[in-house]
Amino acid sequence: MIYKIIRHDQESDDITQQSFDSYDEVYDVLEEIYSDVCCSVFSKLILH
Repeated sequence: MIYKIIRHDQESDDITQQSFDSYDEVYDVLEEIYSDVCCSVFSKLILH
């Protein structure tokens, strides 16, 4: 099975044009992209 990342707005970018062989590969890419966002949000929640 081939996995792809699809944006909610259906736009295309470097990420959406990639294909992945497994869900784990997709997860790793998304984790890398959003790790800064998640951590910063989490830090703000802890600090407040």
